[in-house]
Amino acid sequence: MVTDIVHVQLSPIRWLVAIALACIGLTNGFTRLFFAASYRYLAMDYELDVKSYEWNIFGDIIVAILASFGFAVWTKIHPFNIKRWILTVTILLSIGLAGMIGALIQRSQVFVIFIAQVLCSMATAIFVTLVIFVSTSWFGEEEQGTIFSVGYSSLAVGNGLVVIVPTLLKSSLADVLQEKDDYRSVYILLCAISCILIFLVTVISWIFIPSLPKYPPTEVEAQRLQAIIYDHSVDVREAIRQSVNELGHLFSNRISFFLLLSSSVGLNVFYQQYLLISISQPGQDGSDDSLVICTIDRKHMAMLLPTLGGAIASAILGAVLDKTKCHTYLTCVLGVLSVILSLQMLVFFHVDFMVAFQVAICLFTFVILSVVSFSGQLLKQQSYPTVSESSQGIALTLLTGLVLIIFSLLFPSCVGKYGEKWLYILTSLFSAIICMLLVTISPDLKRTRYQSLSEEAMALVDGG
Repeated sequence: MVTDIVHVQLSPIRWLVAIALACIGLTNGFTRLFFAASYRYLAMDYELDVKSYEWNIFGDIIVAILASFGFAVWTKIHPFNIKRWILTVTILLSIGLAGMIGALIQRSQVFVIFIAQVLCSMATAIFVTLVIFVSTSWFGEEEQGTIFSVGYSSLAVGNGLVVIVPTLLKSSLADVLQEKDDYRSVYILLCAISCILIFLVTVISWIFIPSLPKYPPTEVEAQRLQAIIYDHSVDVREAIRQSVNELGHLFSNRISFFLLLSSSVGLNVFYQQYLLISISQPGQDGSDDSLVICTIDRKHMAMLLPTLGGAIASAILGAVLDKTKCHTYLTCVLGVLSVILSLQMLVFFHVDFMVAFQVAICLFTFVILSVVSFSGQLLKQQSYPTVSESSQGIALTLLTGLVLIIFSLLFPSCVGKYGEKWLYILTSLFSAIICMLLVTISPDLKRTRYQSLSEEAMALVDGG
């Protein structure tokens, strides 16, 4: 509990919070596509087809939206316990991964794998909002871009590892694994490792991370806490009303909506590249009724490794830009670069110039993840103080889920029918849309301006 809202001070424990957030994001990103790859066993044992998988995605999205809305309402009623939500995410992931292990071992509990996926979807939805909440509650204004980049980049790295690691592990354990096991033993091992990692994060968070820092990290956060303390009579009905009104403000404000849309489209463009790489093409007979395992060749492995480098570079750029606060201009530049690089990816893929293609995909990942994280940060600046962080998280989850539904139908259909080249054609098209969204707006850095005014006022008081 915050004990002093007048004194502003950064807590050294915040970097432990950042590490915990990165580990959660890594595991979260791993589980999102892990379920897609493991669906082969459901398809074999229970004769599930692609339509069943698509309906399951839609169900996950609904669960995620409900979970994020519940999180928003609860944080309005109990705003002083961020630790509780960190533990909630880690526990949901732990149970979901443990359920996946049981489902893979038994091969007879199909409902368990669905429940596990629902739990992990809830964890992902809460995590998206938690990144915004933690950056505000624990970090200074010159560090929040770093946390946004770390949170979203850790998700991206997890998505990359789920495609690379099983293939590498299967190759290294070829002498130990039985041929009939295929990837089952590999997935069980990876699930167990992930479960142990997230369990350790749970224990460390429980012991060392308090509910909130002793002192607010910024003048902006001090103002928010003071307003809550002096006027905190929110019940469930009032919390729901506030959340709905704030969502209405976000979607009715052109700048806020464009930032939400650019972040949602960018994140889903990134996800689709991994999802379509991790599911092999239909057979020569054109049949696409069953899902197949995540097996990738050397060409795709060479694509994925530079992508991870781009994700890490995005996190580093967030740290650098926190010192300059030029996110508005750079985000527009990155929007233009995303179009240029996506076109380069298409051209180099078409002419089979793999070295240049790897460079282009690395830079594109760096650019698109920077757009996602910077759009989220600019949204927080633009909507201050009208919209709370929790409502921003709901809006991001809702719009990202809707875009995911569209992309889950559009991308696989075009790639399956017309070839892999259409992955990069669609990527170029949606990159152009992101670019148009970003260059037509000029977000107001309200939080930064308020922080600067507060610091100037405090300097005058101290000088007087």
